[in-house]
Amino acid sequence: MLAQQGGRMDSSGSTISEQIDEIDEALHHASETKNKPDFSQEQREIVEQFIDELLDTRLELKKC
Repeated sequence: MLAQQGGRMDSSGSTISEQIDEIDEALHHASETKNKPDFSQEQREIVEQFIDELLDTRLELKKC
């Protein structure tokens, strides 16, 4: 791993900044999907859990 601030890379070669951008995009799409009227409550809960996991991952990356 590179130890430069903001330019750290993980084993896949992505910088933390790039990973956060990807998470932000996924969060955007997940929040739009969650609000679709044709989703059941169970489906909304699955998407909500996915959003929670994305947010946890984003927080962990920000700590690096």
